[in-house]
This record gives sequence, structure tokens and C-alpha cells, in this order.
Amino acid sequence: MKPLLSICIPTYDRAERLRVMLQAVLPQVAEHADKVELWISDNASPDHTPQVVEEARRLGPLQYSRNATNLGIVANIITLANELARGEYVWVLGDDDLLRPKALARVLAALEAHSEMEILNLNFRYTLFEAQWPDQASGGYDGPFDGLGNPELSDRVVEQWYELVSAQNSMCGQVYVHVVRRSVWQNYWQGRPRQQDFSDTRWSYPHSYMIAETLMHSPSFYVGEPVLTIFNGGESWRHKRHVAVLLRYPGLLRVLQRNGLPERQVRDCAQMVFSYCEPLLVEIMRGEAGKEAPGIGSYLRTNWRFAEAWHALARASHTAGSPWVLSSLFSAVSRLSGKLTSAMSG
Repeated sequence: MKPLLSICIPTYDRAERLRVMLQAVLPQVAEHADKVELWISDNASPDHTPQVVEEARRLGPLQYSRNATNLGIVANIITLANELARGEYVWVLGDDDLLRPKALARVLAALEAHSEMEILNLNFRYTLFEAQWPDQASGGYDGPFDGLGNPELSDRVVEQWYELVSAQNSMCGQVYVHVVRRSVWQNYWQGRPRQQDFSDTRWSYPHSYMIAETLMHSPSFYVGEPVLTIFNGGESWRHKRHVAVLLRYPGLLRVLQRNGLPERQVRDCAQMVFSYCEPLLVEIMRGEAGKEAPGIGSYLRTNWRFAEAWHALARASHTAGSPWVLSSLFSAVSRLSGKLTSAMSG
């Protein structure tokens, strides 16, 4: 019988984090084994991930697939959702996202009560990986946290999914906050050619791009009581953060805008997006970002339409002690503008 929900966990070379994560989720899966399956897709980890998975089988039922080579973060997620999962709905969790006690029961109850929905949105708690990551999380983690993804704790039906998008919840850009009908994943990704991770916004935020292009105006159900705790600072893509944040994250705002996000929400989210960019721009100007980081020119080519992008650059230039950066850019823009005006009038 097809399960109601597939919990999908992509992982690579983080065996000890996965160990704690499975301690939190598998006992809950065992309680609802008639409705839930759990899939782990190991992206050819060089560490002892296979041993951790085998030891975790005593906690609850799981399915394990190991890729022969590393497919990349995004392709691994898409493989899980499109090819391995069998459930009516898919919930992608990171290998360091810890369910709270009884969280799975709340998610299942919401799915059963709102089976007509294509997408559910889940509230979460957050804290810092370095400060709060536990050694054990048997049956769920309910330890210290720093804040909530959303302040609203009441469950509610949302007439159109985009109403949930806000600056405070980072434009619903997290993969773990969405439970999406599997057919949506399959219909969207079928036949799309594979690309390199972070080569564009779709291959940086695959879930969010998919939702923006397919479910933007669909009804959703919001689960207000936080169901998991996430740990900032431990992201597997952290070494790619300059490209992911400076170039691709604003692209997520653009795809939301293109698909009908109201202008008021666009303005609020733009303030948040480019405030995230600012410290990374400082690192680039100080020469601390590494050779893979994009240049200031790439940042502006991608984001020049947003006034907030220029404001973030101005603040970063001041913080970095490099005011010449901004004056040089404005001078170049003025010269280009003058050439274009002359060409159009000639």
C-alpha cells in the first residue's frame, strides 16, 4: 500500500549529524509505519554513513540508497523526491534537522485533514549549530532554541500559498518547511536537463522555484506549532554561500515577483535579501571570500534592478573601508548611461 508520506533525507559525509537526526525521527516513523516511509539517499559519502544507517535500523524502518558517485546536492534531492519516494506527499529534511517529539503525528494529522491540498507549510524553531547541537535526540529534540521561523502559532488555511511569503521567514525558502504532493515534484522535474549545483536559481533552490512556478496561487495549510528545530551555521553548502546568497537568493525573489508576489511583499523581502548579502560583500571587498566567490560586477549584473542591492553595496563598501569601490562603480554606470543616450539619439 502506498504510504501517505515519504520523509526524504539527502546526506553526504556527515555521519554523526545523521546519527542524531535519525534518533529523533525514526522512533516517530516506527509509531506510524503504516502511513510513513523514510528514505536516505547517500551521495557517495566517504565516511562511515553506511554503518550509521545500519545501526539506526533498530530505531525504526528505513530505506537506504547509496549513489555510486556524488550527484550534487540538488540532483540528490530530486532523485529522492522523483524516483525513490513512493508516498502521496514528500517531506525533504536535512541530515541535521531535528524533529520535535510527536511532530510527525501533527504533520500526518494535517495531511489527513486537508488531503485536498497540494502543499502544506510547517513552522520551525532555529538556533546555532555550534552552540546547541545535541549528542543525543532520542524520540525528538525539544532543547534550547533562539527563535521561530514564524511568530504565528495557530494552524490556518491559506487561500493562496504566496500569502505565507515574508521577510521574517526568508521567503519560505527552506526545503524542510514544505510538504508537497509527490506528483508536483514529478510533473515539474520530468525531462528537465540536469545542471550543476548553483548554476542558476532553479538549481540552487529547486523546491522554492518549483513551488513559485506551480503552486504560487494554490491553497495551503499552515501548521503553526513548530515541528522541528534547525541549526544555522552547519549547512552542507556553506562553502558555496557567496554564490548561493549574492547571486541565486535574489533570483528566488525575482521568480516570486514574476509569478505574482504583491509589490508590498516584494519590497519587504528585498530588504531582507540584500541585508543577507551585505556581510558577504564585505568579505569580498576585504579579500576574505576565497577564489570561488563572485565579483562585485557579477553581483550588480544580477541584481542592479533592486535599489536595495545598491544600498547594501554602499553600506558594505563603507564597512570594508573601500568607498572607492562604490564611486568607481557609479562612475562606470554614468559613463555607460551616457554612451547609451548618445547612441540612441544619434
